[in-house]
This record gives sequence, C-alpha cells and structure tokens, in this order.
Amino acid sequence: MTRLASFLLLVSLAAGTAAAADVALPSPSAVDQNKAIAIAYWNTLNSKGWDAASIYLDASYREHSGSSPSGNEELRAYYNTLKAAKPRHYSVIVRALAQDDLVFLHVHDFAAPGDFGEALMCFFRLKDGKIVEQWTAKQAVPGIRNFNGMF
Repeated sequence: MTRLASFLLLVSLAAGTAAAADVALPSPSAVDQNKAIAIAYWNTLNSKGWDAASIYLDASYREHSGSSPSGNEELRAYYNTLKAAKPRHYSVIVRALAQDDLVFLHVHDFAAPGDFGEALMCFFRLKDGKIVEQWTAKQAVPGIRNFNGMF
C-alpha cells in the first residue's frame, strides 16, 4: 500500500471516529488543499522571493523561528536580504505531510550547489486557505558518516 493510500485510509478512519464523537475534522480535500498551499508558498518564496510568496500568508502571519524577525515588513526585508546574499540558494522538498490545519515540510536546503546543506523541518498552521503560523527547526547536514541518511 502506498504512503498516500495509507494516509488517506487513516484520515478516513479518523473522520469516522470524529463523526461518532461529534468532532469536526477537515475533509481530505481541505487537508490536501492546505498541503498544496504550504508547498506553493515554500516554492514561491525560494524561487521568487517574499513579495510573490506573501499572497499565501494571512495578515496575522507569525513566524516562530528564533533567527527570523517578527512583523511582516521586517520579515520581507530579512528574506530579501537572504535572497540577495545567496543568489544560488535552492531547496528540495523531500516530503510533505498534512493533518487537519497543520502541514509539515521536510526540506533539504542548499546555500549553493555542492553544499551539504541543512535539513529543515517546517511546520505551518493554516486557516481559511492562508498560512497563519510557521515553525522551523534546522540541522546542518554533515558529511556522510553512515548510510542511513537524514532524508
């Protein structure tokens, strides 16, 4: 059984359990839409910059990363400075998972080609089709020490 099929089966079972308990869960289509929005935001931010990506963000957007400033104007300046400082930066989304209003992206982030990069774990909370919060944890990718891999 594929991972997607397993995930959809779990969502279906959870929806049945939630219905019995009178708890409303988003439909699988809402969960899939949230995942698509988070992926589109990430890819747009990394390819076109903050101004293009900000259409995916709610006006109340908050980023909980300790290295990022708070406030949309401060974040705009921060991301535009990063993009200018690392023009060869790119990232690859390795996996994406969604549950209810949360989306998780596991990302391999590179400052430039040939770089070992960083492993990013990004969590997004969405409301009404917009990202309202983001948490990111980073870990440098070391040279190969074993064949288990970080991804």
